[in-house]
Amino acid sequence: MNIPEIAQHAKTNGVTRGQLVEAGAMPQHHNLKSFNVHFQAIVDGAKRSEVRTNDRNYQVGDILTLHEGQYEKGEFEYTGRTVSAEISFIDTFGMVDNYVTLSLRRVGLIVI
Repeated sequence: MNIPEIAQHAKTNGVTRGQLVEAGAMPQHHNLKSFNVHFQAIVDGAKRSEVRTNDRNYQVGDILTLHEGQYEKGEFEYTGRTVSAEISFIDTFGMVDNYVTLSLRRVGLIVI
């Protein structure tokens, strides 16, 4: 079954989207901050990975939406631009504890 079929089957049987995500049957959506220089490199196709703390239990197939911004006067100021991508691979080789490299595909699902 594809994701829309799984969602429809779950809805018919009284299963919530949250329960499907917890069971690993549907991808999670993660909203993340991204500094201007990294954000633009992803949009341009020069950068296809993100190093992040694994505090969100990232899984292959999850969707990231990166929100561009920069620190101004000690606070993160958003520019309003976003880009989404799908996690295609997760690597921990050479990483400090609890950090992962997330490989991205289908970058630009949404660019605003």
